[in-house]
Amino acid sequence: MNQPELPNSIEDVKNMLKGIEAFLPEEYKNVINEAIAGIENGDGNPEESKQKLQQLLLNLMSGQK
Repeated sequence: MNQPELPNSIEDVKNMLKGIEAFLPEEYKNVINEAIAGIENGDGNPEESKQKLQQLLLNLMSGQK
């Protein structure tokens, strides 16, 4: 079974989200937007935010919650 391709940049993430955000629960949108803001603004730990965002997207792509 192939692993889904993870986005490598914030722009990739944003583009990916455009296609799926209508289907996301509100709490996912909040987590994603906070992680993107943290990465873009350099708040807190951008690398940790990126990892959380990648894991969330992986879970979404694989149908997990």
